Amino acid sequence: MKRLIESIAVVLVVVSAAVAQSGSSNEPPSLSTPPEAGGAYGAGGDKAIDARFFTERPMPLEQPVDPDTYVLGPGDELGIAIRGGVDGFFRLRVNPDGTLIVPLSSPVTLEGMVLTEARETLTQSVQESFPSATVDVVLLELRRFRVTIAGAISSPGIYEGSRADRASNLVERAGSVLTEQHWRRRNEADMQTMELSWAAFKTRYGEFPVGSQRRAVLHHKDGTSERVDLLRYDRTGDEKYNPTLRDGDRLV
Repeated sequence: MKRLIESIAVVLVVVSAAVAQSGSSNEPPSLSTPPEAGGAYGAGGDKAIDARFFTERPMPLEQPVDPDTYVLGPGDELGIAIRGGVDGFFRLRVNPDGTLIVPLSSPVTLEGMVLTEARETLTQSVQESFPSATVDVVLLELRRFRVTIAGAISSPGIYEGSRADRASNLVERAGSVLTEQHWRRRNEADMQTMELSWAAFKTRYGEFPVGSQRRAVLHHKDGTSERVDLLRYDRTGDEKYNPTLRDGDRLV
């Protein structure tokens, strides 16, 4: 009897281990897992920028996405629920060419549309095949893109952003704006060793680059630009002084 109990216990342990291994192997990859970092954008220090781009996590949204102003593009993920005629829920990502392939329907071009327009277009497309169908469309995940920050900032370079990010988010990720106080603290030890005042130190080594939170410009790929005044934004809350980011923006 004792041997029988021991044999049953061994079998249960083996079966449990096999089930656990099978469950882990079938688990789908997380959508939040970043892809492997590719090659460097350039030589030398640009490799650090490359790795940083692929390891950053999305910033929390400061407010809900406005469907009347959010412009869709390649990489946005949509959830489409169809009821009537055919029932199903599909997680679909906008393709690099700006189209979305909806099962049981024709491909639809969504790039450049705001979310509200995309909902109407997708509903019409599905109802061409299933006239009685009810279609619901939600934005599941915002696309990520590259933006650049340059000038007198702690860590200039290429960063990851989304249409929910603002210029202030980019500045925060790049460290801080360089000020005269920053350079003075950084060179304090040398000033004491050489027995020089700050004014004399600058005379010998020249002026140091100093940034401003009030006179930055956000340049867009289409050639337009927007003024960035983060101090005024902090004081007034007026979002026009802290514009949202677009794909390929450059903040200087």
